[in-house]
Amino acid sequence: MTQIETPPRSHAGDGADPDLGAAPSGPPAQPLLDLPHGLRRFWWLIVGLAVLLGAAGVYVGANRGATYTAAASVNVGRVDIRSQALPGYMTAAQALAASYSRVATSDRAAAEIGRRLRLSPQTVAGRLAAAPVPKAPIFVITARGPSAAAAIGLANAATDQIKRYVSSTDAGDAAATGILSAYRKQARRAASLKLKIRGLRSEGAAASAISRAQLALQTSRVRLQGLSTQYQAQSQEVLSTAGIEVLDRPTRAVSNHSKTIKQYGAAGAVAGLLLGVALALGLERWMTRRRRRTG
Repeated sequence: MTQIETPPRSHAGDGADPDLGAAPSGPPAQPLLDLPHGLRRFWWLIVGLAVLLGAAGVYVGANRGATYTAAASVNVGRVDIRSQALPGYMTAAQALAASYSRVATSDRAAAEIGRRLRLSPQTVAGRLAAAPVPKAPIFVITARGPSAAAAIGLANAATDQIKRYVSSTDAGDAAATGILSAYRKQARRAASLKLKIRGLRSEGAAASAISRAQLALQTSRVRLQGLSTQYQAQSQEVLSTAGIEVLDRPTRAVSNHSKTIKQYGAAGAVAGLLLGVALALGLERWMTRRRRRTG
């Protein structure tokens, strides 16, 4: 008996055989936005906007008012080797440099400088800055202004103001001068007592008179020794911390005009580039939609 072969039944879920009459698929759909193609097609728009806005930025930067900056360097204490060799000199001088830098920009200093330059305290405070130099007994006063003369004048006025402040608050030199004056007076008294004792002896004066003169001389010498010790200690204090010295007064000011032009030009070029890319992609997407509707 002959067996008849029947074709196998297809099961649900089996994929269709492409060889059994499957319809050929059409061309792939064009993407709505072809990024590289859009940038290549509208490159002239991107470049043009970057150049146009970059030139506009250069124009705006060139017409902005330039700001000038001048600086003065001030040393705290004295610059000689003797004072810098004293124990604790660097620590004390650095602390004073930080303090003086804050005083130079204080409200009181701004008011005084503004009165001398006929500027408002707010204007002076906005244009003036001061900061200590790290690990050095120096602070730098920086002034800005609409012109080189204005910046230099403000820096010099601030330097003169801090010098007046330090002179008015530092009594070290006056104290040393007072001690030295008392020492010289006591030295003259000791010399006078010496001559007196010599005269008493040559005249054959009474022993009691000579003894009183000798006691006065010994007292004078003790006082001289004490004044000498005080003067040395006061001199060391004056050498280590007193006073300031201007190391560098400003003679020229630096302008930020060229830097401003470059910054505005670069910002305009970047803005133009971004705007050009956005417009190019928008145009490419619009043209793709239009072709789909007409096709």
